[in-house]
Amino acid sequence: VLLFEKDDVARNAMYPMPPKNASKAITLACSEVNPQRGSRPYQFFRDHSNFQSRVLDNHFMSSNLNDFNEQLEQSTEQLRQQSEKVEKSKRSFNTLEFKLNNLRQKKTQTEARLNGLNERKYEIEEELNKLEDEGLSEDKITNLRSSIRESEDERNALQVKLTELEQSLAEKTEKMNEAESKIEASTKRADHLKNNYKQIENDIKSCQIQIEKDHEKLEDCEGLTK
Repeated sequence: VLLFEKDDVARNAMYPMPPKNASKAITLACSEVNPQRGSRPYQFFRDHSNFQSRVLDNHFMSSNLNDFNEQLEQSTEQLRQQSEKVEKSKRSFNTLEFKLNNLRQKKTQTEARLNGLNERKYEIEEELNKLEDEGLSEDKITNLRSSIRESEDERNALQVKLTELEQSLAEKTEKMNEAESKIEASTKRADHLKNNYKQIENDIKSCQIQIEKDHEKLEDCEGLTK
């Protein structure tokens, strides 16, 4: 079976010397040309309904596939953009996590320093009590009291710093939790786009299979002509 776009081209191909292996010709307008074979005469059947064969219509065969390809390109671009958002969120998360770890380390160091000052204050107070009991000089007692005040001032400063670190730590933790939520949402969106991408690919394959089946139907074109 030969396929032609125009009726006159089909007639010229099938008469007077048709190809030896051709049994008939079908045109885009669903006209049929039968060559002379033995006692069977040359025949030409025109379809007067102006009905274009959907099987032979290039626009029909390509339209669905083009739609699928367009959707596939859009999904691919959306997936690329979403992947960039995920990577950006991950970088922000890693930066926040690094800062958070530094704050935790500073907090630990400050707490250790504060504990050391408390122990030193206790030791000085114990020593001062002993000196007072022993009736030592007023100058030495004054110096010890001065050391206690300095230790208390440093301890108070460290306590303020520790409070600031705890507040900053809480803020960074909240930001890190927000970043984790954004990453989770972006990941879900990316997974959805991947599934949509896969579905469109499957639809394209189905469309291609259907087009192949439509071409196979041309082997039996009796039902497409009058």
